[in-house]
Amino acid sequence: MGNSRARNLGLIVLGGGLLLGLAVGLALFLLLSQWIGSRSMAPVTSTPALSPSVSPQPSRTPTSEPLVEETLEPSPLQGFPAPDFELENLEGDLISLSDYYGSIVLINFWATWCPPCRAEMPMFQDRYEHYGDQGFEILAVNYDAGLREVLTFQHEHDLSFPILIDASRRVQGLYGIWSFPTSFIVDREGIIRYVHLGPMMGVVLDQYLRGAGIDS
Repeated sequence: MGNSRARNLGLIVLGGGLLLGLAVGLALFLLLSQWIGSRSMAPVTSTPALSPSVSPQPSRTPTSEPLVEETLEPSPLQGFPAPDFELENLEGDLISLSDYYGSIVLINFWATWCPPCRAEMPMFQDRYEHYGDQGFEILAVNYDAGLREVLTFQHEHDLSFPILIDASRRVQGLYGIWSFPTSFIVDREGIIRYVHLGPMMGVVLDQYLRGAGIDS
């Protein structure tokens, strides 16, 4: 009897321990599951990586004011130094743009077969005579015709400003010319003040010259 009672008591204690262990384990499991679930439902917030602010660089828009920068290189663009060049005039003399430093120069790219080019030449001659005492010069760069044809055109229109022959189209390429006529107004410091595509009216040239420093 004693042994049977002790064995039964042992089984009861063992069963109670197992039940208690299961209950504790189940409770821990439920708590752990609840904690994991709460973490998974929490909103995920993150701090975005900071990127340096980038200010847009100002574009080079046309302006009548020359750019003041020590690093400017000659370029056929408004606000930049005009690329220097050297060509022969109709008399065979070499003429350089740099020869006219200190003057206001109209560089006109033209062709004898171009009606608008021919039409604006008398106006150029008129302004050349009118503003010449203020240091206004014109270099008319022609590449397309033979010397005799250009001489005939010069005499017909009584043109007295220099006409230069760019037979190799080197200067035309240097200034990026793709249509005729195209004109550049260069100020006394050699800076391109204005670029004009197409034919030019006298009032427009007057405006350009005033902006470059010539009195009306």
